[in-house]
Amino acid sequence: GFMSYEIYTMLSKFGYVDDAYEMLVNTNYSGPASSIKTYDATTFWEAYPQDKHLQIARGLNFIAFAHSIGWMMTDLAGIRYDEKNPNGKKILLELKIPKSGKLTNIEASLKTPTGLVNSKWKLEGEQVEWTFTIPANATAEVTIPTASKNSIQGVSYQLNDKGNNSGFVFTAQPGNYNLKFNINQN
Repeated sequence: GFMSYEIYTMLSKFGYVDDAYEMLVNTNYSGPASSIKTYDATTFWEAYPQDKHLQIARGLNFIAFAHSIGWMMTDLAGIRYDEKNPNGKKILLELKIPKSGKLTNIEASLKTPTGLVNSKWKLEGEQVEWTFTIPANATAEVTIPTASKNSIQGVSYQLNDKGNNSGFVFTAQPGNYNLKFNINQN
């Protein structure tokens, strides 16, 4: 229940993005993917029993369990508000890309008070192509998740090392960006 509300985010935060992704898509145990496969579910259920009729007697739309949707936006697509500037004037963009290669692309948008933020990435081999848009009247702190500064293409701003092989950071002004880099394999 609510004790697992932050499970995907916490796994990602501590470097277990692949485990979080596997939990979400695994159809071999009770969870969202199993409900879709077994019962053709279109919502998040209150519980995941093996008996469909028992499930129908419970809730079929339990939004509290939709926390994986937020995780997909904030971690996989990498779009977050800056907690110090929740008005949308500063956006944080930082991808968490599963290294297994099982997830090869993501595309997401978030409507903010300053406009639409877009983030889209595609993984081919070890290279990531990431396009994103920062709306007018906003800036973004962008973290490129690679240990290889030399692999980064498409950035004309100064890159600062985030440390611990976790990536390089720059401040992006409003506009459209198209970056390429090698995924951090550390």
